[in-house]
Amino acid sequence: MKRNKKVTYTLFTISFLGISILSGFLVASSIFKPTIEYSATYPNYTLDELSKVADNIVYGKVEARGETVSEKIYLPKTNNELISNSSEQSSYNLDFTKQEEVTYVEDLYTDISVKIITPIKMDGKIAGAGYRMTMEEQTILYKEEGGETENLRIVPDGGELNEGDEVILFTNHVGKSWGPQSVLKVIDGAVYDKNGTKYNVEELISRLNDDI
Repeated sequence: MKRNKKVTYTLFTISFLGISILSGFLVASSIFKPTIEYSATYPNYTLDELSKVADNIVYGKVEARGETVSEKIYLPKTNNELISNSSEQSSYNLDFTKQEEVTYVEDLYTDISVKIITPIKMDGKIAGAGYRMTMEEQTILYKEEGGETENLRIVPDGGELNEGDEVILFTNHVGKSWGPQSVLKVIDGAVYDKNGTKYNVEELISRLNDDI
């Protein structure tokens, strides 16, 4: 009888350890990480306005999600003495090596590799019929807002892009967008803008070509 109790206790211990290891794995992975939404404010653009301000507009398919990158954005310290001591506030040059002059915020983004199906605008120029892409141009790198840290998931407003997703992207010259209004997912050939207006993807591409 004592032997049976010992076996039962041993099996219970092994089961408990197994559950603990599994729980630890799930917490360490993204499944149970606390998730928050990336918050940013952008100008409220129409599609026509976006087509003009964007350096790149492409219809493409997500090939892969890359690593999350932390970027420092330097800002002048709100120090009245610094400003008043400068000859002209508008021409005051910051010295980024001097901690007393600058501060910074950390911004997270994730590199998204997008295979271009149809180029619409590339490097500020119309990419209409007959436009030929170089090998380097056949993939565009989009810097998606947010990402994963060791203890947290930060998702962009409008949701993440995942491998296989088709999308119409509007980006600036460094690959950043203007929030969800400039990241339009294509589902079964249909696209919805920020107002919920539905377009056929080819119809929207044609309209954007006219707007540029």
